[in-house]
Amino acid sequence: MTGMLIAVMLIAAPPQQGNDPPPHVKKYLQRCEEVRKAAIGATERTITLFELQAEPKPDALSRLKAERKELARLKTRSAPLATLPLPPEKDDIGAFEKTTVNGRQGRFVNVLEVIDKNSAVIRVWYTPSVPTNKVDADKQVAGNQSRGSKKPVPLDFWAQGIDTTGMKDHSQAELPQVFHALGNKGLPTDCGTRSLPVLTPIDLERFRGDGQ
Repeated sequence: MTGMLIAVMLIAAPPQQGNDPPPHVKKYLQRCEEVRKAAIGATERTITLFELQAEPKPDALSRLKAERKELARLKTRSAPLATLPLPPEKDDIGAFEKTTVNGRQGRFVNVLEVIDKNSAVIRVWYTPSVPTNKVDADKQVAGNQSRGSKKPVPLDFWAQGIDTTGMKDHSQAELPQVFHALGNKGLPTDCGTRSLPVLTPIDLERFRGDGQ
């Protein structure tokens, strides 16, 4: 009787979901896949242009070989990390844009203030998109951005859950992680309270399979 009961319980139990990603993670993984598909399409078009050359020069042949190698990489490896939308909304996910500092490429940020061993106030620069409607334009003006401005503007964050060892105030640091926007945090200042978006690293590896 006990054996039958256990068998019935096993049949009735719902299947294990494993590492089924939550909605905001699933949305980000879809963005990563879109980035990969766009890169594959662009690389395939470049390869076609080189292959159409009647008498390609040595440098063109070298470029063609490199593009074919890149295409194979894009098709077989995990999708590249999509960047964090700026400014982020709650539950947005992404990595910082890659920049070059002192001849080295990486995801660098400006460290404004080291708070403790796991938190810091950081700054990145980005170019606001040109508003496509009056509501977005008004938001830009309210955020002290000139309407339709294409000049880079600063955006500050409270980054938590990071290792600040070796970081110094008013310096640059590399943060290669993928970050999750949690909302805003009030930061006391001499002039009152300043609201900063909060970012924390998120581990995506358990959700990323081949091609994600």
